[in-house]
Amino acid sequence: MAGMLDLLVVVFDGAKARFFKGDAGSVLRPSAEMESELHDFSREVGSDRGGRRFSAGGRHAIEPKHDLHKLEKHNFVLRLVKLLETAYNQGAFR
Repeated sequence: MAGMLDLLVVVFDGAKARFFKGDAGSVLRPSAEMESELHDFSREVGSDRGGRRFSAGGRHAIEPKHDLHKLEKHNFVLRLVKLLETAYNQGAFR
């Protein structure tokens, strides 16, 4: 395929992904970035506090069902995988 990249390198953590592209005869060059929503304050994403419950023994904290930051990291990686899969299927890289 003409114009197909030989190489796509993705460097990422739970908050940001950086894409570098090149071919066998060139230096890798930055091409794009992708960020998660982790930079938002937790209160903007949702409450990470579980609230309280009352019982005969007094008030007790309720543990949250999900760690919102961990969930956003997971969702970010899923979005990244879908993006790479689509790009690969469209012939953007080998």
